[in-house]
Amino acid sequence: MFRALTCGAALVFAASRGEAQAKSGWPVEAFGVKLLERAGSLDAASAQATDLRARLAPLHERVRVGAFELWMPREALDAGGRWVAHKAPREASKYVDALAKLQVRWVARLSAEDGQVAPPQAQEFARWAAAWKPGKRVANEREAALHDFVFERIHGAPRSEGGFGHIVCIAPTRAQLCALAGAHVALKPSALSWIDAPWLSLCREFFLPEGVLVIGLASCASGADSSAFLDEPLPPLTVLENLTHNASHAITNARHTGAPRWWREGLAVDDTLSVAGTDETLCSGASDASLGGEISAAIQWMSVLSRYKSPFRGPGAAKGFVDALRQARRERGFELIDLDTNRPALTVQGPWLGNPERAPDHIDSAPPGVRKCYAELRRAYDTAFVRFLDSDGALQRASTLQTLSREYARRIAAGQRQVSLHRLCLELTSRSIGASSDPAHDLEAAFDAFLSR
Repeated sequence: MFRALTCGAALVFAASRGEAQAKSGWPVEAFGVKLLERAGSLDAASAQATDLRARLAPLHERVRVGAFELWMPREALDAGGRWVAHKAPREASKYVDALAKLQVRWVARLSAEDGQVAPPQAQEFARWAAAWKPGKRVANEREAALHDFVFERIHGAPRSEGGFGHIVCIAPTRAQLCALAGAHVALKPSALSWIDAPWLSLCREFFLPEGVLVIGLASCASGADSSAFLDEPLPPLTVLENLTHNASHAITNARHTGAPRWWREGLAVDDTLSVAGTDETLCSGASDASLGGEISAAIQWMSVLSRYKSPFRGPGAAKGFVDALRQARRERGFELIDLDTNRPALTVQGPWLGNPERAPDHIDSAPPGVRKCYAELRRAYDTAFVRFLDSDGALQRASTLQTLSREYARRIAAGQRQVSLHRLCLELTSRSIGASSDPAHDLEAAFDAFLSR
């Protein structure tokens, strides 16, 4: 199954597992088979592979970017199932640059050296990426060494011969995006029971097994049936945000396996804000507050909400949401507005980040618009808290975030199956997260005191 369907797809993942849903309208199986057959015609040896990555590789131009590979199809399916030639997207150089900047952040975050500056090799790698252009020559020996350095720092182990790393696979058309999902179905037919659901026509990105992140360049396709569907291109900045946000998730899923959701999402939003300058992704926030109604309608209001209604989007993201959180703060907690009526509704008070995470009891019974606002508040709060953990570092001193990140990753790499972030924090800092109201003994309490200034 898909390891972690994220962002737009995450909205419906739980429902799609639990009950049958209407079909997407795309010939998912047929397109998936067509994709694999095309790849096999280009490389007969790959047709015998059971690894989805090896099967798909012949179709793509592959650009190594440290621990990642950016895959761009040389041709893609259109809505009628015809092959259409494709060049590298105009923004391909921005994708490479963003992936490199993200990894430099993580190299510093996971570094065993004290201080928050990435090692010189990572900085040189970033300069290589900033100068990369489509059609660039094969990496020379020095550049290959830089890729290897970053790969080992991100993955925690050297690259194996013929290894792939994390793959970001660009899907320029909705048909190609659905065909990539269909390729997984062709290799694992049982997956069709939930893959071919309405979200497949609506989502913008998702993870395939074995480390393949599919990033769509087109939004919801319009038309009466698949043969009449017309792609609606996504704004380039939206694609860049989706790519960066989910690439961050890919690293966290591997190096911080089992970490709390607030940690994973906070890091992803923080990374995307730092790399792309904005994060309007639908990966969290109001998307978590779906009432389980008709899916296309849910995604439509999510999109509108993310841009225009939430006080924690757009300008609210400035300075890592701190200003927006302080503006919402009242004496007895944070004020929530009903995003459906734009009226003040109620206040909520943390702590929320303890183990287990908790939400106020009255949120579950609140009107939909209030629940949406709470979800948006938590998205902002979680990101601001992650940034708060990173604020006590210096050039020669690791921040709390860096200390927790590198030790968490070290224990996962050493084979520890489950790592409790909360216990790890108490062990390394002598302070809890969400277990006390004393700022001297609890980091979330210290964060709350910081917001009250």
